[in-house]
Amino acid sequence: MAGQLCANTNHLALCKAVVKNEPGTAKDATISMIQATIVQAELAKQKIEKLIKDSSSKGGMAKMNLQTCKEVYDDAISNLWTSIDNAKTNSVPDMTINLSAAMSDFSACEDGYMESPGTTFPISHSNSVLSKLTSASLALASEVKE
Repeated sequence: MAGQLCANTNHLALCKAVVKNEPGTAKDATISMIQATIVQAELAKQKIEKLIKDSSSKGGMAKMNLQTCKEVYDDAISNLWTSIDNAKTNSVPDMTINLSAAMSDFSACEDGYMESPGTTFPISHSNSVLSKLTSASLALASEVKE
């Protein structure tokens, strides 16, 4: 059933890995995907917090970018939790809005580094995984019936 549910995602293998044990409804699969995204976002936020702490003696753009990432990751996690609530109440438009907001939050973190010459994006891999998970969540959400 995971293959069928994940067929419309851009990240088929990732989607199948996350929803493989789901009973088969699009809503359950979407919630599982969002929960997996939250777990990864929390792990990435922990990395950011450690980087902030490790860079406490350093100032400048790197620390400011990390602070921005921490703030937008907090927002993203909040949006993801709200999207789970939306899924549980079959509010597909609101779920899509909140998932899209989380996707924008992850992009905003990376944008700060792109706009800061000479800085390296330290959580590039985590951010890439989060973008894929959120994209898959959005694709699954489109299959949920109101």
